[in-house]
Amino acid sequence: MRRVRLLRIVIPILLVAFLVAIGLAFRSRPGRGVVPADSSTELGARAEGFRFSDLVGGRRRLLVQARVGRVDDQGAFQIEDVERVEVDREERTPLVMTAQRGAGAGSQGERIMRLEGGVTLHDDDTGLSLTIPTVEVDQVVGVVRSLGTVRIESPGWKGTASAVIYSLKKDPTQILGVALEGQDGGHLSAHRVWAASGSPTWTLEGDVDASQSGMALRAPTVVLERGPDGRIVSATASPSVTGIASAVGGGKGEFEARLARATWDAAGKLDHAILSDGARIEHARGTVAAQTIEARTSQPAGGFQLEAAGHVVASGPTKKGHGQLMCDKLQARLDGDGELRDGLATGNVTFDGEGTSGEADQASVTGLGPDGTVTLRASPSQRARLASGRARIAAETIVSDARGSAMTATGRVESTLLPGPATRAGGAPPMFAANEAVHFVSASLESTSAGARLVFRGQVRGWQGDRTLAADEVEMIQDGEILNASGRVSTRSPRQEGRATGEGDFIQVAADRLAYKGAARTAVYEGGVRTRQAEGWLEAPRLAATLGATGRGLQEVQATGGVRFEFRSTGEKGTPTTATGEGDRAIYETDSRIVRLFGDRAPATVRNAGPDGGTTAGRVLRYHLDTGALEVESGERDRARIRTPKG
Repeated sequence: MRRVRLLRIVIPILLVAFLVAIGLAFRSRPGRGVVPADSSTELGARAEGFRFSDLVGGRRRLLVQARVGRVDDQGAFQIEDVERVEVDREERTPLVMTAQRGAGAGSQGERIMRLEGGVTLHDDDTGLSLTIPTVEVDQVVGVVRSLGTVRIESPGWKGTASAVIYSLKKDPTQILGVALEGQDGGHLSAHRVWAASGSPTWTLEGDVDASQSGMALRAPTVVLERGPDGRIVSATASPSVTGIASAVGGGKGEFEARLARATWDAAGKLDHAILSDGARIEHARGTVAAQTIEARTSQPAGGFQLEAAGHVVASGPTKKGHGQLMCDKLQARLDGDGELRDGLATGNVTFDGEGTSGEADQASVTGLGPDGTVTLRASPSQRARLASGRARIAAETIVSDARGSAMTATGRVESTLLPGPATRAGGAPPMFAANEAVHFVSASLESTSAGARLVFRGQVRGWQGDRTLAADEVEMIQDGEILNASGRVSTRSPRQEGRATGEGDFIQVAADRLAYKGAARTAVYEGGVRTRQAEGWLEAPRLAATLGATGRGLQEVQATGGVRFEFRSTGEKGTPTTATGEGDRAIYETDSRIVRLFGDRAPATVRNAGPDGGTTAGRVLRYHLDTGALEVESGERDRARIRTPKG
């Protein structure tokens, strides 16, 4: 009986104790799956080695590990000396953070947490390491955001941002108010940066300034691709892009375009750039503008290979101005000094220099500076043309410097020399009038000293109205109005100024050589000289003509070295007569139309074939072209005057 009573007392006591133990066990567990390590058996007690994780659908959404932590029965917690916080993100590696302290609340997968005090955040996907005063984690909204100025470190870059926003879903990371400094003089600043996780690509927006290795881009939007070491591999900027490249043209080259793309090599040096839609490069030695400009680095260092297309305009300074080349497409090299070299321009090519302009279907350029040359080439549909000073030239090929001081034209050359200034003394081209244009055709033309000396070669033909000149080669020198012609020379000019109304008013001269001096008003023909006019012909080894005071028309002609002639006249009775003669020399006076024939070593002789014909010999004979009358000024033995025929 006593044992039964004892059991009745002990059993209830044990049952109560068991229930109390079970109750205490349940009260010591945090709610919503929070499992602190080494948790205290005291409610809300401070716990050393605090750690818990949220598992949702077999996936860890959050891990919190700290040296000290507290948690209540609603799952709210506080932590200190935070050693590790991992926040899960969709399809990306988790964000890993440390902090001095933190606090959080909410159920699994819907935590809201705040970390403070020198928070560090590392993102393997973007390669960013951040130091932040405060970080907020909001699993409900799906973001992790910073509060306060962010210090950023990434391979090759350091700087600050005003804020960083990470998406826990699939949206890219946002970095606001970015200012980064990198290696090789790199700099990045923008209002906003979008960093796609798992991608080396960053998209910068809002007043973007991106630079590396001496090249800077400024644009509303810039898309960067970074290499493993953090260096910029490529940059695409738009719209309204401006920038500076310090290695262009021996100094800082400025550029602009609607769209720009640049790439750098493994060493971080600019390798390739494309400017599109209103592209323009301005450097120390000139400019290049086009719809599209593509540049690649070339050797030696500092040079670029350029390809420009669409309304291309390239210019470079000369000694007194600028040389400019315009075309549809241009391929050229921009050297380290900023000179445009070894260029090939195609399609609607035009060229302007110091007093020189040209056009062609194609042009080669050695340079647009003072020492550069431009070679204009024709096509089946378009001739090469050049205007330099008073010269207008068309040919198959024209080579000129930017100043127009030296020029060579070849292939069916057509040249026009425009009239000079009316007030300029001696302004007339040799043998031609000053107030009319002179035209030439030739196989080639060479001009030096800005047109002061012109040399035409190969079947040269020149004319001004009815005045003509033909030769194998013609040289014209402005100073002194000199003209030298050689090789099958032939000229046709009026005997007297203002009187050339018919063929009889012209005199034609053929010779091997011609030397004309406009200032002295003399023209000297040499080598097989033969003159033709209405009355007949005259032959001599040398013929010197003196022109009128205005440079047009003959005043006197002297033939030397042995003279032969044949002249025809009507005669005194209207009967045609022919006179032939020879002598040592002869003088033709245009006003009196008299030929004086001299026999210096042997008597001069004239044979008349008329009805009263005969032979007259003397030291000086005078022959009248109009009438055929012959006078003897000085006979062989006396000074008696004999007139033949009778009359």
